Amino acid sequence: MSDALTGSSDSQPILSVSNLAVSFRTARGLLRAVRGVDFELKRGSTLAIVGESGSGKSATARTIMGLGGSQQQIDSGHIYFHNTDAADDQPIDLLTLSRKKLISDICGQKIAMIFQDPMSTLNPTMSIGRQIVEAIRKHQRLNRKASRELALQLLEEVGIRQAAHTYKQYPHQLSGGMRQRIVIAIALACNPQILICDEPTTALDVTIQARILELIARIQREKNLSVIYITHDFGVVARVADEVAIMYAGQLVEKGTADDIFYHPVHPYTCALLSCVPDAGIDSNHLYSIPGIPPDLVQPISGDAFAPRNEYALNIDFEQEPPEYRISDTHTVRSWLLHEEAPKLDVHPILAQRLRQMQARVMDTSTHQQV
Repeated sequence: MSDALTGSSDSQPILSVSNLAVSFRTARGLLRAVRGVDFELKRGSTLAIVGESGSGKSATARTIMGLGGSQQQIDSGHIYFHNTDAADDQPIDLLTLSRKKLISDICGQKIAMIFQDPMSTLNPTMSIGRQIVEAIRKHQRLNRKASRELALQLLEEVGIRQAAHTYKQYPHQLSGGMRQRIVIAIALACNPQILICDEPTTALDVTIQARILELIARIQREKNLSVIYITHDFGVVARVADEVAIMYAGQLVEKGTADDIFYHPVHPYTCALLSCVPDAGIDSNHLYSIPGIPPDLVQPISGDAFAPRNEYALNIDFEQEPPEYRISDTHTVRSWLLHEEAPKLDVHPILAQRLRQMQARVMDTSTHQQV
């Protein structure tokens, strides 16, 4: 769906996550934030991980970056990074590296991350130029003059016209969109192979959001980056994603290509998320919303975590966790509704109407992108 923005991708994975389970120690007990997650990021492609707040999206991304904090514990799993710069191209399990080695050799150099709020990333007491130069010199053997020249070049690459002037400014002197461009420049300072974008446009208005997404897509094409978007915004997903993973209560409940997810959604949670997207053109007096709230991940979960909010839930949903069913080579779903003995249910009419309208809007968006 995003080929017009990102171009085609290599089928080989650059990142493979296998059976990842992550918990956090809290005053109330162990919070199981990520529960048996599996996915692959292909070289040159864009993967969007989508879900409500608290679904485990950011916890997954931060674990990849080694930013889980002192209260995090890894319960199981592997995160294999296939370093394209290595002579033997042997995958590295990031979870086996010490934090020091992970930060010095991988994160910021091979894998970089852009966060939602640029002001939480930028140092308000340092000039823009100094912050970019520090990022460059941390991972590259360049003298101060060469680092300054590269910093100015990066500012120009992210679309800042008066690079020399901006180089001397401080974060508070820039707009939100300009600050996010600076964060992108810092992330690109060491030529990463993977860029993780954690809600990078949520704090920006719609016009600036579109420009930042286009900027990331252009840089991805030029540098052949692989990108992971962490988001709850299906508008962003429709613009950028090659593949989509739907996350709920720490699990990936549906995975597929962007076309699989937008045009053939199967899991009730995926359908509900798509139906919740606001649309000014909707011909209905009803705005669909998902009933109930996500589960408390400190408490044990019996069966399918989405069952209490799922109007199509079967008895077995409350008793046993569903297995992963493969619909096609690209599309998998965790739902008992895929079992051969499960009843065939019609989707709620309001939900079905919104799905059709969302699909039509996505098709229109894709057509415009290809023009």
